[in-house]
Amino acid sequence: MNNMTALVSCFARAYHYKNNERHVFADSVAEQMLTAEEYNAISQNMTQGIQFFMPGFQGTQEEALQFIVDHQLAPSVLSRSAFCEQAIDRAVRLQDCRQVVIYACGYDTFSLRTNNQVLTVYEMDRLEMIADARVLTALSVNNGVPQYLLLPRKSPYESLRERFPMYAQIEKLASDENNQTILGPRP
Repeated sequence: MNNMTALVSCFARAYHYKNNERHVFADSVAEQMLTAEEYNAISQNMTQGIQFFMPGFQGTQEEALQFIVDHQLAPSVLSRSAFCEQAIDRAVRLQDCRQVVIYACGYDTFSLRTNNQVLTVYEMDRLEMIADARVLTALSVNNGVPQYLLLPRKSPYESLRERFPMYAQIEKLASDENNQTILGPRP
C-alpha cells in the first residue's frame, strides 16, 4: 500500500514526538507504524524541498527537517489529532460515550494508545488501506473480534448496508440517543 497522505501524517506525528520536548500531541506509537526505509525516505524528501518551503534557508539538514515538520507538516496533523482525542475523552467522561468510529483511519494509532477499557474503537478506511498489514495489526479487538469495516471508496452508499452489516449497525448506534457515539472527521 502506498498511501502518501497516511505515511506523511504518521511521519509528522512520529517526528514531533521523537524530536520535541514539549508535545502538542504525543503519539508514542507512530514511529513503529513506519519502516526505517519509509521514515528515512520521507525525511530525505522533505529536507530536499527546504528551498520550496523556505527560500534562502541556511542550516543543516536536521534543522531543515525540523523547520518543515514544525511549520508545514505537523500543525494541521497534530492539532486535528489533539482536538479529536480531547473530544473523545470529553465525551467518554461527560456523556458516557462507549464507542468511537474513526473514518479514513489510515495509520491512526488511537486504538493502540488508549487505555480506556470500556471504549470500543471502530476503524474504517478503504479496502487497500485496511489490507495493509500495519493497519491490520493496529485494529482494535473486542473479545477476539476485529472491530473494523472494509469500506471501498467507490461503493455506492446504498449498497454498504447490504455488503457490510456492521455499517448498518454503526449507523443505528450513531442515531440512538442512548448510545453516545462520536464520528471522527475525515481528513
